[in-house]
Amino acid sequence: VDDTFDHPFFQACCMFLGEASCMAAFLIMRRRQPANEEYKSDKFSPFLFLAPAMCDMAATSCMYAGLQMSYASVFQMLRGTVVLFTGIFSVVFLGRKLHGFHWLAMFLVLIGAAVVGVASLDGGSDDGKNHVFLGEILIVLAQMIVATQMCLEEYFLSGKKIHALQAVGWEGIWGFSMLSLLLIGMNYWTIDGYPIESAPDAFEQVSHSSIIIVAMLGNIVSIAFFNFCGISVTKQMS
Repeated sequence: VDDTFDHPFFQACCMFLGEASCMAAFLIMRRRQPANEEYKSDKFSPFLFLAPAMCDMAATSCMYAGLQMSYASVFQMLRGTVVLFTGIFSVVFLGRKLHGFHWLAMFLVLIGAAVVGVASLDGGSDDGKNHVFLGEILIVLAQMIVATQMCLEEYFLSGKKIHALQAVGWEGIWGFSMLSLLLIGMNYWTIDGYPIESAPDAFEQVSHSSIIIVAMLGNIVSIAFFNFCGISVTKQMS
């Protein structure tokens, strides 16, 4: 068993498990309050959330892979570029109109992200710098995918009565199902003799470390709340 917990795709799968738990919460609340109109949704196809789930899966996998190659502080700062990409995509694809102060704020975000990215490459060997730089590219690429996901969610949810817990739950179910299947293949697809992702090794490390267990449970719970809040805001602001 490796000393470091280097399992970005396994972590992404656990994140989707957190999202899927929102569906359980929705069903419990609807069962307890059957007369509450809040839990009565319009008829829709679950496939409506397949595309956002695929974006979520790709973005989360990229982010965790980038985090493994970069630094936690840089990771958090570069995640702020999602504001920039979401603003641009909302104008191009959703026909939104942004005011001057919006563009100014997005420009400041761009400058801040560039400063953080350049500063993180200061010092160290050339190989180390290249490793960190590749990680930063993956993190920024993930934010572009997240921005696409947000635009898709706004487009699909606009004008529809779908509870936020139900929406997040379906995204989690789709994402968990697809990524679980991919994890099987990743265990046999090797690069330089090492699998792209080894779920058995991840479970082995989790079973021997209470710190990892607490961290993973915290990640699952926080992701569930994060996505619920995100989709709730999207529905209210659309």
